[in-house]
Amino acid sequence: PLSAVTRSSFRSIDRQVLTGFAVALVILVAVIAYARGRVAAVDDATRWVDHTHLVLENIASVRAQLVEAQAQHRAYLLTRDSQYVAPARAAAKGVDDCILRLRALTRDNPLQQHRVDSLQLLARQELAELTTERAIADSRGGEAAREAMATHLERAPMDRLNALSTRLV
Repeated sequence: PLSAVTRSSFRSIDRQVLTGFAVALVILVAVIAYARGRVAAVDDATRWVDHTHLVLENIASVRAQLVEAQAQHRAYLLTRDSQYVAPARAAAKGVDDCILRLRALTRDNPLQQHRVDSLQLLARQELAELTTERAIADSRGGEAAREAMATHLERAPMDRLNALSTRLV
């Protein structure tokens, strides 16, 4: 009789141990699944943060290239030295390149694509105005170009461009 009780209690203990291991295993699997889900969410959030930084960098590059084009253009108007024309054109090309990258980065968002279109339009208007001022300087002289530049500055094209670029993010 003693050995039957002992066998029965060992079986009961075996069942309890196995049940405990099963519960621990289920908890461990649940924790692993939760942790994997959280890691995936963090990875996704990190990708979006990186994407946002790329958009911000390209917006800043558009502004920087436009400012560079303006600076080279004004240096030409002041000095009439043709060494400033090529860098101004290179900066204008840089504006187009940055806008292309910005367009690619925002292709998943129609609202941002519309804003990129507006940014591109403003940038092209600014660059066209600079080209017009240079043509005026070449054909009518520096004083006429300075008057055109003053009129251009009164319209504050960079202010409009800056206001639009802040809405892109």
